[in-house]
Amino acid sequence: MKKQNSVQVITGGAGGMGLEICKRIANRGHLFVVDINQESLDRAKRLLMSEGIEEATYIQCDISDRAEVEALAAAVEKAGTLGSCIHTAAYAPVQETGKRILEVDAIGTINMIDVFFDLMVKDASMITVASIAGHALPVNDAIKNIFSNAHAPDFFDNMMACCKSDDPRMEAAKAYCFSKAFNMHYTKQCTKRFAGKGARILTVSAGIFTTPMGLADMPGGARVLNDLPVGRWGYPDEIAAVIEFLSSDEASYITGTDILVDGGYRASQDTTQLEHML
Repeated sequence: MKKQNSVQVITGGAGGMGLEICKRIANRGHLFVVDINQESLDRAKRLLMSEGIEEATYIQCDISDRAEVEALAAAVEKAGTLGSCIHTAAYAPVQETGKRILEVDAIGTINMIDVFFDLMVKDASMITVASIAGHALPVNDAIKNIFSNAHAPDFFDNMMACCKSDDPRMEAAKAYCFSKAFNMHYTKQCTKRFAGKGARILTVSAGIFTTPMGLADMPGGARVLNDLPVGRWGYPDEIAAVIEFLSSDEASYITGTDILVDGGYRASQDTTQLEHML
């Protein structure tokens, strides 16, 4: 169990995966349910309250805006000691343009990790939900150099140049892939910094789950389903259970790594085959 009476932050908390995570860790203390969409937050509040979860604050926040993330962190700091920050907020390729995906999925992740680092204490954890799409990207030296300079003035422009395409759908798919691969790289890069505070940081690469975003993210659904060793999609509560464990004290030796929760899909594919997802 995570120590009680700490603050738990869940971005994308009004989404299918986020809600299941909220339900599982609500007993740890005060929840901060964070989402960009106020209507979604209102629905999440009604649902969680109907299940007896009342110790929660609901905050609308665009994580691509550093000032909004800093305001969120200030509110969390006033509420108590941070236990875990679980970052699920992201856009899928069918939801947004390539530019907007990079802003939220890549820049937003930098903002969350960097700003919430200041709130990290011993035994706290930072978990970012990545994707098996990030594993499809062959990270050569040039891409690794871009990823390793996330605070360079031209970082966003370099990422955008890598994803540029005359086809907006392809550009969005590339942006998603690059963002999720970057999430894993940046998390590993930050491991020692977090360890200096006695805190942990890791990613969880999700396969396809029966959430609105998860199903929208997989246009080749039937083909992928046939390739899944487990023979079915994942359920949101299954990945929530993994994140519940990874953010707990029982997982205190797990940091600086990526955990695949994909029904065995990655194990059954090589990188070339994975690229059909994009």
